[in-house]
Amino acid sequence: MLSPDILRKALVVAYFCEHSSKRKKLDDLRKKMGESTFQKVLNLLEKLSVIEYPAEYPTISKNFPKGVPYPGTNYIAVRFIFFPSWVQSYMHQLRELKTLLKKLRVTIKIVREVREEVSKLDTKYRTQLRAQVEAINSWRAEDKKVIEHLLNPGFRGKIKFSESTRFWENANW
Repeated sequence: MLSPDILRKALVVAYFCEHSSKRKKLDDLRKKMGESTFQKVLNLLEKLSVIEYPAEYPTISKNFPKGVPYPGTNYIAVRFIFFPSWVQSYMHQLRELKTLLKKLRVTIKIVREVREEVSKLDTKYRTQLRAQVEAINSWRAEDKKVIEHLLNPGFRGKIKFSESTRFWENANW
């Protein structure tokens, strides 16, 4: 079973796997967590397909013998947690996202905690999150409920955006 502590650590590590500019923080996290916990977190993220390792030309180093990790198929959960307004880009994958969040046992409390921790490590994140919140505040009430439903493990109904949001998103595909 996945403990909330390991989940929090895994989500913070995953956040810093997205861009090469952020990956510099991975060594700091490794030192802070300890080698054993850090490897456990990386293995968990890989098992869940949240991160992957390059198949060809990996950047291999002493710290990353498999190569430097980067976002995998299920990284959408990490993007949703840290950049919630992006969920509109994943409107065709809401069921899969809900299943993954439920499997990981992501709660609103954990989301708040990992956002706070990341904002301490990444000085730009708080500004980015503020922009996300402002974008969400401009949404229709029906669309805002999508985020609530995704983070509510007890919600059993259909998760969907408003008809007009789906129309405009599909028009942009």
